[in-house]
Amino acid sequence: MIGLGVFLLLRHPDQLADLSEEPGQSARVVEELLRYLSIVPFTLRTALEDLELGGQLVRAGETVTVSIAAANRDPEAFAE
Repeated sequence: MIGLGVFLLLRHPDQLADLSEEPGQSARVVEELLRYLSIVPFTLRTALEDLELGGQLVRAGETVTVSIAAANRDPEAFAE
């Protein structure tokens, strides 16, 4: 994750310059890098009870695959 974060900052020198000018923003930058560069591509969840998810019925015991990378780039949640 550290290597990917450094690589991304080197590919975006304007962002690296902003961080250099405002090192107090490092916690915010790290949080954004963790969101943007998820190293876990997906996760699995098993429903404990019947529920509706995204308009689909998921029955108790069924497994749902969640794409973390896709969720972290959802334009409804993240404007940029």
